[in-house]
Amino acid sequence: MKKLIIGLAALIVGLIITVIVIEATKYKVPESTKEEIVAQFDSGEDFLLVIGGSTCHWCIKYKNETLPDYDQNDDEFPLYFIYADLGFRSQTDFQTFLATYGITYNSSPTSYLIKDGQLVAMKEGFIENDELNSWIDENK
Repeated sequence: MKKLIIGLAALIVGLIITVIVIEATKYKVPESTKEEIVAQFDSGEDFLLVIGGSTCHWCIKYKNETLPDYDQNDDEFPLYFIYADLGFRSQTDFQTFLATYGITYNSSPTSYLIKDGQLVAMKEGFIENDELNSWIDENK
């Protein structure tokens, strides 16, 4: 009986370590800075901008579930992700950024397709990877 308990404990510890290693090595979407996004707009190049909130469940789910696959597989529209509440010095700074680039932000998360430095499409809310790719294909 004692050997069985020790064996089960070792199995559980092994499973926990496996889960930790898998989570630690999973690709995570990097957070962009405002300066990186401004430079991308100013370059006139195409990109996908996603703005979310750091405490928004759907934003975190989108960043962790949909966007990693997209970010690793799409070179045509590189991904720039920023949290509205963390990536700007103040609410005024955020509002100025939105006005400068003609962006409206009503809900989290919001995806913006940028072509030639100009906003061409936006989509509010969490979406799965297939829907994201279809939306980009429809608007490019």
